Amino acid sequence: KRHLAPDAAPKLRTKYYSLTPFANECSILLTALAHVGSRDEAEQRRAFDAGADRLKLKADSLQMLPAQSFGLTEIDNALTRLRQVSPAQKRKLIQMGAACVAADRLVTVEEAELLRAVGDALDCPIAPLLPGG
Repeated sequence: KRHLAPDAAPKLRTKYYSLTPFANECSILLTALAHVGSRDEAEQRRAFDAGADRLKLKADSLQMLPAQSFGLTEIDNALTRLRQVSPAQKRKLIQMGAACVAADRLVTVEEAELLRAVGDALDCPIAPLLPGG
């Protein structure tokens, strides 16, 4: 939507310099990334934990959610709120996502494209991930 109707999502000013108030939004994104990469619960948990380690939030503030407890609307809402964080915090979010999708040392097309969509939504474009690159 942002690219087809740029006036629908104006550039937001930085309001937050910490991800602490956004634990729920981070949990939603991290869970979505963990679930897209595998159907195995143990692998999903490992991916979630790998991403969570990058954020350095309180251990109990991030919760892996059941995949059926949220959908695209909740992911979109989370990304909209996270657009208000500083560039340094957005960088942490991208690193979180990269650690999550790379936890099993295999990045699927779906994982790469979801990570790129997250980056784009945060105004942090990520180049396409190419095989062998």
